[in-house]
Formats: sequence, C-alpha cells, structure tokens
Amino acid sequence: MNIPLCIMISMPMVRPTLKIDVLKMEQAFHMGYREGDKVFYVFATNWQGEEALVDAYEEGWDQHWKVVNDEFEVFLKGDPYFSKFSRRMFHVWDKNHCL
Repeated sequence: MNIPLCIMISMPMVRPTLKIDVLKMEQAFHMGYREGDKVFYVFATNWQGEEALVDAYEEGWDQHWKVVNDEFEVFLKGDPYFSKFSRRMFHVWDKNHCL
C-alpha cells in the first residue's frame, strides 16, 4: 500500500536528534542508498490512542495532494479490510529515534 505523504503525521521522537546521529547519517549516505535501510512504522492513532481525520488537514493541501488523496480513498474504500482507514490520517514513527 502506498500511503500519500499528505496524510502522514510525524509522531514525536522518543529522544531528540543528536549531532552524532546526523554525522552517522552523513557517513552512511556516502555509501549510497541501501534497500530496506530506512524503516518507519505507520499507525492509525497517536501514542494516546487518538485518531486524526483528513478533514482537519486537507484545506491547506494544493491540488496535487487532493488528487493523490482522492485516488488513495478509492483504493481504501475498495478493500473491506482497509476501508476502516478511509478519511483518516496516519501517524508515522521512525524506528531510528528509539532509545
């Protein structure tokens, strides 16, 4: 499933990004991209169990993201399992920011 960026909300980091983190990323980049290297998790709720609805965010989107989200909505509504995620934002957590 390809989730449009416009409906992703960044979850707070478990710890702040440290200068050493940036230096490690710079060094890793010099070796080029590695498949599967970057991992993040997508949740329907935030850490408090709260959902966010697309309605609260879409007003600020440009036409491109509205079209992309409309196409994604068609995909969601066409699948009985995924239809429950229709009109929902997705919360994103980066595994590289865990303790």
